[in-house]
Amino acid sequence: MKRLCIVLAASVLISTSAVFAGLEYVDSVGIMQVAGVNASYDAAAGTTTWSGGASGWLVTNSGKYASFGTTTVTGIFEGAVDYSSGDLASAVYTAGGTWTLDFNGTLGVAAHVKGHTLNTWSETETGVDTDHLDGRAVVVIDEATFDMGFFGLLSAFTGVSALEWDGGVGSQAGLIADIALPDGTGITDFGSNYNSTNTIVTLYADERVVPEPATLCLLGLGGLGLIRRRRA
Repeated sequence: MKRLCIVLAASVLISTSAVFAGLEYVDSVGIMQVAGVNASYDAAAGTTTWSGGASGWLVTNSGKYASFGTTTVTGIFEGAVDYSSGDLASAVYTAGGTWTLDFNGTLGVAAHVKGHTLNTWSETETGVDTDHLDGRAVVVIDEATFDMGFFGLLSAFTGVSALEWDGGVGSQAGLIADIALPDGTGITDFGSNYNSTNTIVTLYADERVVPEPATLCLLGLGGLGLIRRRRA
């Protein structure tokens, strides 16, 4: 009788596991974004640092979405070389940089991604709004953890058993920052300090959202070719 009970219990566990295994799957995160980040530039040191973070959201490759009311961002980009010209602010951080993005759940960090720039970080005034800088770089993912948690820290992803960063650790990604300066700043070069009011940082799994200079040149040549063909 005892042996029969053990066999029945094992059968139930196996069948139950099989059912849940059929319902659960691993999904990969493709976009992470944080608002309310402070970006501070030290002209004497040629360094920009990131801190703070107010809220954020992330989206998986299957289209699932989750938002967070508490986020933490850190970052440092060093070796700024000023390439400003014609009142258009522009700088390249030749020493590269490191950064982290943390999305905080009810019991701690629910999503954590850390990385470093593949080559350089650059910041350029948009030209449309002189109180904004566009920062971008291709980065390498050094760490990526996502805690689904017993209490559902990422419960918005219904039916997902585990989350992972698209491409995994060591993959390349695109990092972009919309750096909003105080109204009326009118930045023209990197000769003086700045502090942002609300920087938005976005990390894309696809590094191609950040074209390299050579790619931009090719795009430009392609555009000229189309113009000549139309004129002909």
